[in-house]
Amino acid sequence: MFSSKLQRMIDKIYQNARDKRLEFITVEHLMLELLSDQDIKKLLAGFSVETSGLRRSLRNHLSK
Repeated sequence: MFSSKLQRMIDKIYQNARDKRLEFITVEHLMLELLSDQDIKKLLAGFSVETSGLRRSLRNHLSK
């Protein structure tokens, strides 16, 4: 069972995919959505992950 926060994120990804008429939802879609969460940003910052570059790379990948 997912937490309600994660379930809302998945619902948002699914709706976005439907709006864009995408055939699949991938882990890249999930990761991009997770990067909008403040708790995830703090966690990744603790591991010295540069989230703006990661977000840019994910958007670039998903646009192709």
